[in-house]
Amino acid sequence: MSNVNPLMWLFVLAPAAVIGALLFIWVYESNTATADLERDRMRLESMEFDRDAAAAWNGEKIEAPSADSIEALRARIEAKEAAADAANAARCQKMDELAQRLNETLQEQGGSAARTTDPACM
Repeated sequence: MSNVNPLMWLFVLAPAAVIGALLFIWVYESNTATADLERDRMRLESMEFDRDAAAAWNGEKIEAPSADSIEALRARIEAKEAAADAANAARCQKMDELAQRLNETLQEQGGSAARTTDPACM
């Protein structure tokens, strides 16, 4: 190990830093999309509850959300779910390509790498 060239360490550490940055960005985007989708789902549930409560309320009048706004929010949630599914599929494909390139690079340098897969991509 003492005969390792400092430039060789750079070739090992630079790809690791790039991989770490890419993983962070992909996970951050995924979590942001998931949080946004959950926020819209909660808003839809609240709107539906308010509509039902307004219909059953005997005292003070409660403004019920319109059916149009509920349907618009439902459509927005469905669009976000479809976009999240597409983004997840793209992320899985990128991760597979990255893992394949990393394995090829390690094999070219005489090493070996274990194949790992993201459980979300199965």
